[in-house]
Amino acid sequence: MKTITIANRKGGTGKTTTVFNLAHALIEQGHKVCVMDLDSQGHLTKTFALDFIPVNNFIEGDITTVANNLDVLSACDDFSSLENIIKKNAFNMAGFIKDNILPKLETKGYDYLLIDTSPTLNIINTNGYACSDVFLIVMLIDYYSMIGLSDMLEIVKQIKSINPNVETRVVINQFRKNRNLNKAILQKLSDLQIFSNIYIPDRQLIKEDILSHRSSISKISEYRQLCEVL
Repeated sequence: MKTITIANRKGGTGKTTTVFNLAHALIEQGHKVCVMDLDSQGHLTKTFALDFIPVNNFIEGDITTVANNLDVLSACDDFSSLENIIKKNAFNMAGFIKDNILPKLETKGYDYLLIDTSPTLNIINTNGYACSDVFLIVMLIDYYSMIGLSDMLEIVKQIKSINPNVETRVVINQFRKNRNLNKAILQKLSDLQIFSNIYIPDRQLIKEDILSHRSSISKISEYRQLCEVL
C-alpha cells in the first residue's frame, strides 16, 4: 500500500479537492484506494457527504465504502481526544497512525492510501507526514505560497529523520495561463527538483463539482497525469 500525504501549511490551496479527484483518478485506473481525513474540520469527509465518526472507530480503521474500490476513513468527531491518546505513546508519538491504523487498512488490500491534512502543524498531521511514502505539497503560484513551501520543506527535513525514504512532490493548483507568473517562483521549483510539472487549472467547474460531490477527472486531465508522477 503506497501512502500519499497531501499537505501545505497554507490554507486554501486546494488540498482536499486534490485528494478527492486524485482518488477518483486512481480508481479509474483500476486501483483500490482508501482516503483518510486528518483535518478536524472534516472537509474531505463532507466532500464525500459522510459524517464524522467516533475516535475509537477511527482508530479501528472503520471505513465507509463510497464507490467501487474507493473507501473513506472519515474524520473523527473529537481530534483532541485522539491527540491525548497519541500522547500517551510518549516514546513514539509520531508513529501512532503508522503502528495502529495502517496495519488494519493494509489487510484490506489497498493499492493507495491518500491522507488529507489541515494547515496546522500538530501531532495529528505529524503522524500523517511520518507514515508517508510520498509527500505531495499542493500550492498556488504566489509569494505567500512560496513562504508556505519553505515551511513545508523544513518539515520534510524533520520527517526524513524518522522516515528517510519519503519522496516529495509539488503540484501547482488553481493555475491560470493568462496570469503573469513569477519566474523566480518557477525557477525555485525547478531548482528544488521536486516539481511534478503539473498545473491543475483554475476552473469554476471544479468548485461546482465538489459542491455536488462529483469528481472532475473527466474534464480535467491533469488529475490523471498526477497519478503518473506519484
